[in-house]
Amino acid sequence: MTSPSREQITAIVIFGASGDLTRRKLIPSLCSLFCKGQLGPEVQWWGWPAATSPQRSTGTR
Repeated sequence: MTSPSREQITAIVIFGASGDLTRRKLIPSLCSLFCKGQLGPEVQWWGWPAATSPQRSTGTR
């Protein structure tokens, strides 16, 4: 029996990329995966900052 093929990750999108969690946890983890060879050089990283609007998704003002 052959091992299943692994699909290659081509893009990682981080919503709230300017936040503390991204800086402390996500980016170091992604860098670690890259250094271990588990993310290829073709991977694209995209980040969007958290919304700065005072309105929340609940619709309250």
